[in-house]
Amino acid sequence: MVTNEHQALCDLVVQLFSIRLRNIRRLSITAFQELNFPLTLEDTNEQTKPNKLQFTGLQELHVRHWDTQYGFTIECIAGLLASPSLTTIHLHQADGMDSEQPLAMNTSVKKLTFTYSCMDEEQISRIIRTFPNLESFEFETGGAVVCEGGTDEFMPSQLINALGPVAKNLKHFSLDMSEHCGMELEASDFPITSLQDFSSLKSLTIDSMSILKQVDDDDDEDEDEDGEGEEEEGEPFEAFFPKTLERLHFTHIYKNMEKPLLWLSQNVKRQLPRLKRLQLTPGDGQVPSEQYEQVRGDSVILRQLLEGARKPDMIDEDEEFASRGADDSEDGGQLGRQILRNFRGAGVKVEVS
Repeated sequence: MVTNEHQALCDLVVQLFSIRLRNIRRLSITAFQELNFPLTLEDTNEQTKPNKLQFTGLQELHVRHWDTQYGFTIECIAGLLASPSLTTIHLHQADGMDSEQPLAMNTSVKKLTFTYSCMDEEQISRIIRTFPNLESFEFETGGAVVCEGGTDEFMPSQLINALGPVAKNLKHFSLDMSEHCGMELEASDFPITSLQDFSSLKSLTIDSMSILKQVDDDDDEDEDEDGEGEEEEGEPFEAFFPKTLERLHFTHIYKNMEKPLLWLSQNVKRQLPRLKRLQLTPGDGQVPSEQYEQVRGDSVILRQLLEGARKPDMIDEDEEFASRGADDSEDGGQLGRQILRNFRGAGVKVEVS
């Protein structure tokens, strides 16, 4: 609710800055508590009404909310989002939308980034439809800290459906669902099954849990004993990526990525003929990490792969490279090296971050 003091401040802003605001190109707003400043920008002063603050030159908008609980709703900045010259939007700790009223469509916006935010499927769909000419979309979920009232966060597959109207426009797509409220129990059962509709995509950053259904170690062993499942583990990347990709970044990689990575390295020229760079980031950014391995399962192959990517010279030093982790697996080092050699043989640069 907007108080009289807030409204008076808004009216003062209109009177003092209505001309100067037209020259602002980049606007950054940081709120440490509830974001209730009337950012719809409408002037309610009876003498000057219906004037509005005109951010006609605004090109970049950054809104950061730093409350320790919950985020801000998109309606708080609806007026700013409609700025006619706006091309770039970055929202931190956004918590969906309260009303069902549509936002004003803005065809000038090319880049939309959400960090530490929370949306359900309907909310993110409405927001994406507001910006039909998007070329870059990034989303990092904030989980329970941001989701007020237990908002149902969208699943990875639901986001792909929501991106349908702009799929052919996107050149960059980034998704990090690692903080999802139900990622361990739910979201990994609804992974993305294909990105081939993103026919202009050149750069992709994605966490492994969003594209691979998690399999318990016991289930994995049972499948191997029955002689089944081995082929299926490599198939998630069959006809998965658009052939336009030049840069691919896997984050939060874990044990179930072993065979899919091997399969991709063997088929990279067919699946990703334009790929120039592959970047790998483990869950906590450390190589190796005891805590990470305990959560995701110890993977000799991934440790070898990651360490080999950090130290390219080790690829040709067979004895030294193979000796690392030899107590855990006889062929872990060999398979890790083979993955690296396959990618590099196809002209793909492998990096670890």
